[in-house]
Amino acid sequence: MLHCGAANNILYSKFVSSGNESVTTTKDIIEYYGEDPETKVILAYIEGVKDGRRFIEVCGKVSPKKPIIALKGGQTKAGGKAAASHTGSMAGSNEIFEGVCKQLGVITTHDVSEMFYTGATFLNQPLPRGNKVAIITMGGGWGVLTADACEKMGLEVTRLTRKTIDR
Repeated sequence: MLHCGAANNILYSKFVSSGNESVTTTKDIIEYYGEDPETKVILAYIEGVKDGRRFIEVCGKVSPKKPIIALKGGQTKAGGKAAASHTGSMAGSNEIFEGVCKQLGVITTHDVSEMFYTGATFLNQPLPRGNKVAIITMGGGWGVLTADACEKMGLEVTRLTRKTIDR
C-alpha cells in the first residue's frame, strides 16, 4: 500500500500494521481512525475477525462518517491456510465477511490494487447519501456494463428526466 501511494503521489496521514493483533486490533485502529480528523478514508487489510460483535459495533459507527475499504486475506482455501500459518488467524467464511461488511457499509475489495484505487477515489468524492446512481457515458455499451456492475453491487440505476437530459 505504501508503494501504491508513492507511485501515485498519494500520501497517507497515518499507516499502521496490527501484526498478529495480540494487543491492538484492527477494530481498535478503525475506531481510532474514525475519530481522527486527518483521516479521510480508512483502508484495512483483515485476515480474520476475532470479536465479531465489536467489529460490527465499530464499523457500524464509523462507516456512515468515513469510508472503510477492506481487503480480506484468506479468501480461498489456500489463502486461509496461509493466514493460519502466518498469524494464527482463522480466516473464516469470505461470504459471511462480505455479507456483514455490506450490511455495515464497509466496501470490500479483492486485491491490493482494487483497495488502493477504491480508497483513492473516495479521497475526492463525498460519501453517497443512498443507493441510487445515474450513469452518464459517451457510449451505450459502457452504460450497459456500468448498469450491470451497479446492480450487482446493490445500486439502483435511476432514469434521468427529459429535463435533465436536455440540460
